[in-house]
Amino acid sequence: MDLRIFTEPQQGASYDTLLAAARATEAAGFSAFFRSDHYLKMGDVDGLPGPTDAWVTLAGMARETESIRLGTLVTAATFRLPGPLAISVAQVDAMSGGRVELGIGTGWYDDEHRAYGIPVPPLQFLAVPLFAIALFALFVVLAVARRGDTQSHKRLMLLASFQLVTPAVARWPVIAGFGPPAFFGITDLFLIALAVWDFRSRSRLHPVTLWGVLLMIVAQPVQLVVSGTQPWLAFARWATGLLG
Repeated sequence: MDLRIFTEPQQGASYDTLLAAARATEAAGFSAFFRSDHYLKMGDVDGLPGPTDAWVTLAGMARETESIRLGTLVTAATFRLPGPLAISVAQVDAMSGGRVELGIGTGWYDDEHRAYGIPVPPLQFLAVPLFAIALFALFVVLAVARRGDTQSHKRLMLLASFQLVTPAVARWPVIAGFGPPAFFGITDLFLIALAVWDFRSRSRLHPVTLWGVLLMIVAQPVQLVVSGTQPWLAFARWATGLLG
């Protein structure tokens, strides 16, 4: 069993406190030390002495620990542009001797974005992950139902996986800036690859590929239409209010 330690320093912890925890983690024989990537406290705590940056913290720990792996659970995709983030992570990985693990999350905490002037995706964007969740669940349920049919099962699981691509890449600012054609287009590349694989392996589309790809492509403009309606915006305000 691989045991690891996770901390949430936005609730109140200095760098020295985190370093002490990381060293204790290493001394106790745990394999890794992770921290959250948040700038704002949550709940009824004071959060003192104030926020710390995840990757600045991990850079310091990289030089002050020897064996434990270090990483984030998870880095908010909205906080940093992909290129500079990749540079930071690669540098910290080099500083640690190859002990870094990067986790990527959506960056869901709106109050945190507003507090520090970080652009937050509009309410319309919520249609993308919710549609993705619905189609992901549909494909997984169908895959379980068709688990006796290997060819159908594996294609349904691939389609379920592809459905998660859109909401993931759409949160990257450099991609989101190009709008729906960019993040839907990246997902469509996976669908094209599946269709090409079908043609090369069996000279025609498998029925699951045909209907699954059609469903996903049709769902893309539907999301754009629905996301601009007043009922959707009212629902999105209610849903985000539950998180805040």
